[in-house]
Amino acid sequence: MTADEELVQLKKELAAERAKTARLEEELARERAEKAQLRQMLEEMLRRLGEVEGQLAKDSHNSASGPACAREARRSQEGKRGILVTR
Repeated sequence: MTADEELVQLKKELAAERAKTARLEEELARERAEKAQLRQMLEEMLRRLGEVEGQLAKDSHNSASGPACAREARRSQEGKRGILVTR
C-alpha cells in the first residue's frame, strides 16, 4: 500500500468514526432528554402520592378513633360557625 493509498484509507476511517461519534452523541442527547422527562414524571408521581397519603391520613375510616369522633369534630366545627349543635 502506498502512502497516498494509506492516507485515503485513514481519511475514510476517520470519516466513518466521526459519523459514528455523531450518531452516538445524538443517541446520548435523546437518552438524556428521556431521563429528564422520566425524572420529572417521577417527581410529579411522588408529589401526588404524598397528597394521597395525606388524604388517607385525614380519613376517619382509617383512624383508630373511628367515625364517631370524626362526627363530633364536625359538629364542633359547625358549632363554631354558628350552626346549632344537637347532641
